[in-house]
Amino acid sequence: MSIEDLDEKLWVIAQVSDTAKSFVIRRGGKDNITLGQEGFFSNSDVKFRARAIEVSRYLSLWKIMEQNTKTPFKKGDLVNYSHATEDINTPIISIDVSSQKKESPLQEAFWKFKLGASLTLAEVQSNQENSERSRKGFSLEGYRAHLLAPNWNFAYGLRLDRDSYNDTEFETSATTSRYLAVTELNYLLDQFSSNGNYYYAGLGLGYGLSSSEVLGATATGTTLLLPAVKIGYQSVWKKNTKWIIEGVVESLSQNESYVDSGSQKTQIVNTKINLGLMF
Repeated sequence: MSIEDLDEKLWVIAQVSDTAKSFVIRRGGKDNITLGQEGFFSNSDVKFRARAIEVSRYLSLWKIMEQNTKTPFKKGDLVNYSHATEDINTPIISIDVSSQKKESPLQEAFWKFKLGASLTLAEVQSNQENSERSRKGFSLEGYRAHLLAPNWNFAYGLRLDRDSYNDTEFETSATTSRYLAVTELNYLLDQFSSNGNYYYAGLGLGYGLSSSEVLGATATGTTLLLPAVKIGYQSVWKKNTKWIIEGVVESLSQNESYVDSGSQKTQIVNTKINLGLMF
């Protein structure tokens, strides 16, 4: 058997579920793994059939088809693979995995972009009495995300906000723009279907510059986003691409100053709906 053939037959286990009924391998769409693909996995002790139930570019999640079978595989193991169309009696390759260097699991990276609409639930501004305001706006976010584990991903990127309010009591209006560096950590909950759709929960934070214009005067300063609490759903759209929808509640603290007057602090609590793509 050639070295090339051996590489095709031996696959690395990246993660095993708590129930031992599913596992992740470091092969994905770039290796021609397809959703629904079936194959036989084996080591020197066991052989069973599994189906690919989620496929990304570099990774794939496989579920054992036999109801009463659990995998003895562990993270970092090298196991044999053969296509379901091959003979189940294909000889098993014996290998001493103790001498193999275990790969660092799950280093997949992907892009994430979101477009959101926001509505302010509460706003408190220093040196001003509370008044009836209705602040609405939109945001555009772009992230580079990394899969830390099968259920965890971390992302960092940039966010642009633009919102405005109308003060019905004092008959004024204001427009605010923000440019933030942002990060988020998300946890994928149990798989919703065999097609690879998930609910997820996340936390985010950010910091950057802001600018507000009120009655022709401009105030500039900084904004702290802490925290942003997110609940979302992601679904497979096409190969290596997912669409996402998420609800967000977040707190923004603005500290701005006018050229001809003192500083002004604004505390805002927003609710948001985001739509986006992951690829």
